[in-house]
Amino acid sequence: MRSWTKTLAILLASISLGVIGQAQQPQVVYDNSTTYLGDFYAPSSLGEFGDQVKLSDAFASPTVTEFKFDYFLSHGANGNETADLKFYSNDGPNVFGGTTPPVTPAPGTLLYDSGVFPIAAGFNTFTASGLSLNVPQDFTWSVTFGGVEGTEQVGLLFYNPPTVGSSFDDFWDKSSGQWELKDFAGSPVANFGARVTAVPEPSTIQFAFMAGLAWCGWLAYRRRSSHS
Repeated sequence: MRSWTKTLAILLASISLGVIGQAQQPQVVYDNSTTYLGDFYAPSSLGEFGDQVKLSDAFASPTVTEFKFDYFLSHGANGNETADLKFYSNDGPNVFGGTTPPVTPAPGTLLYDSGVFPIAAGFNTFTASGLSLNVPQDFTWSVTFGGVEGTEQVGLLFYNPPTVGSSFDDFWDKSSGQWELKDFAGSPVANFGARVTAVPEPSTIQFAFMAGLAWCGWLAYRRRSSHS
């Protein structure tokens, strides 16, 4: 009996640590970086614009550890071009007015601001790593480009469909001083290339631990039942 108890304790510890360790590993919770649509959005009047995304349903309130997005800057740029990446909760005013459906809240509470960073000419990917940001399952990421002069072009690349998570066929634009929803009537689908990596919220890890405990307890019960 003592041998079985000891074996169960070792098994319980191994499984619980394994479940927690796996749950704590960063995972891709949104990915729209697979299918490039061969085009990009370069607004004629530079302002702030970006995409509202919904993360995988398996992550209700994850901690983002890394974020990537794709952009294009025309060749021959003068070298002083910059970008600023931000995340927002979608808890702003309803863009359609009032409180009756359809209710579409604009980006509101600022969750993250990378600060201004330099960008390079050509097709590139910017990676914000080492993050520890708690975000809702549905949020908006945006970019503000600067230092673009003359005939230079800068913009975000179109990708679709997302392979993890989802996004509507539209994007947020603040070039006029307030947030507006825009699209291109499906040609191209207005989804920008981005990839989000995160770890589960603590409650998710705790649930995984409890699941490990419950499973081991069930094994012990089944063992005892078979010998009764």
